[in-house]
Amino acid sequence: MTATLAGVSELECASGPPDLRIFLADMRLLPEATSLQADIDDAERLRAATFRSPDARDSYIRRRWLRRVLIARGHDLNPAHIRIESDRLGRPRVMGPDQISSLEISTSSAGHLALIAWRRDLPLGVDIARLDPDQASPAAAAVFMSPDELRTWHDGDALGFFRLWSRKEAALKAIGTGFATDPPTVSVIGPTLVAHAAPLPRTIELHDLPAPSGYVGAVALGQNQPR
Repeated sequence: MTATLAGVSELECASGPPDLRIFLADMRLLPEATSLQADIDDAERLRAATFRSPDARDSYIRRRWLRRVLIARGHDLNPAHIRIESDRLGRPRVMGPDQISSLEISTSSAGHLALIAWRRDLPLGVDIARLDPDQASPAAAAVFMSPDELRTWHDGDALGFFRLWSRKEAALKAIGTGFATDPPTVSVIGPTLVAHAAPLPRTIELHDLPAPSGYVGAVALGQNQPR
């Protein structure tokens, strides 16, 4: 499928599996959120109503609409037939139709950009982060970086800070726990995730993604067998 929606492009992950699809969207170019509410489900509409910020609400609606539309176009389905639910940790799961029930999906947003990705059967996590040098402080680094990461990062290196943050968030999504796993207990410096507190059920490969100026992105991919 070639994305034909304005503001949406497909990203390449050269060493990723052939069934991996990753799309980058500029949400400013998507339809107005008010026109999309009828195309999201009841649970999503209820969730949207809880946002106090109109901008946050509109962003949520656009992301949920876009996720459903892209998956439908990628599998020749009617968007209205796609059912997606989140587990207690917020991880999205495709519940139907049956032909895509094995699909693993992951989304992320920062500023006006969003990532939507999927693959079959194996864990997946994506993240996009906006560079904000004011947030790249030693105190913030200590909250999420492992000891190894802290040794490699230098105060003032905003790109390195957010590169690690993006890889870390993508990896924790692929594990399936999100920040229920203490971020400093895993390291994302190398090509695979390293866990310091407990063995992982499978190898998690890490890849940086191309991103517009001022942003960084990452994808984490679960593999069948630990190496």
